[in-house]
Amino acid sequence: METNYDIRAFRHDLRRLERFLAVNLKSNSVCCGVTFNECHILLRVEEAGDITISDIVDYLGVDKSVVSRTVDALVKKNWLLRNESLHDRRTSTVSLSDEGRAFLHGLNSQCDEFYMPVLEKIAPDKLNTVIKAVTTLCDAFESAEISRSCKCLK
Repeated sequence: METNYDIRAFRHDLRRLERFLAVNLKSNSVCCGVTFNECHILLRVEEAGDITISDIVDYLGVDKSVVSRTVDALVKKNWLLRNESLHDRRTSTVSLSDEGRAFLHGLNSQCDEFYMPVLEKIAPDKLNTVIKAVTTLCDAFESAEISRSCKCLK
């Protein structure tokens, strides 16, 4: 496949970004007292409002059992509320509790403080381009339907 870009340089820079984010996300989640999945479920519920477990599974791309167990833990911490559907008793949604909103306020403030120095290192005239490029890259990964399993040669 002939390309006008350097795929190896792209992969190299993605690995640099991955290492940076993996180390920092792990330490941020641990110091805030939540797991990676708890953090991402809380943030998704914050974005969506009332949301079903199935919608969280679709968004995060993890097993339903993982999401269900994590939601149960967040309900026990009083950060999420489980709401029974008025139309279908088999379906329930989850939403943030007041305690969950307060926790996320602190988490979001901490993360904003973490990323602000990074954004400040980008020239103001390039900042919107960088932000749009990150969104475009995420959209491309999602639409490429890349398998989550390794296809290494044996």
